[in-house]
Amino acid sequence: RDYINNINREHNRSFMKFKSFLFVSSILLVFFILLPYAAVTLNDMVSLPNYSNPRMRFFGIFFFILGIANFFYCTSLFSKFGNGTPIPTEPTKKFFAEGSYKYVRNPIYLGHLSVFLSYFLFFGHILLLFYLLILVIILHFYVVFEEESKLKKRFGREYIRYMKKVPRWLPKF
Repeated sequence: RDYINNINREHNRSFMKFKSFLFVSSILLVFFILLPYAAVTLNDMVSLPNYSNPRMRFFGIFFFILGIANFFYCTSLFSKFGNGTPIPTEPTKKFFAEGSYKYVRNPIYLGHLSVFLSYFLFFGHILLLFYLLILVIILHFYVVFEEESKLKKRFGREYIRYMKKVPRWLPKF
């Protein structure tokens, strides 16, 4: 009986990892590749402005590397201190406010926005800038009305105290 329970648990863990992989792959494909590509294509189709110069491209590369490095850094914090991942299908088991989470509540999203800013800076298509602005608005409302309410329920007073002490978007040092 224990053997069967262990097999079932291992099967559930494998299924969750596969589900997480599909979730992350879908997000990456849609938001980081397909939608920016659509913005570039539409920008070219309707002949909208394209701002590009070597300095902007340099900063584009810088913000891209910064955003990617930030994601891996924050993911390691989730694993080390929260015993989980930033992926909703495998959330942290406990609340933590370590590393960059001491200064801002949403460093992963800021890293994502850094990547989207890098697209505009590197490629220069104006619709990539509009895409970034739309994502900023969507992320803000998602965080305020969806994510924070779930975190309040999961972590209670500890998270509410954290919200009062640490800003949502702009780091406080």
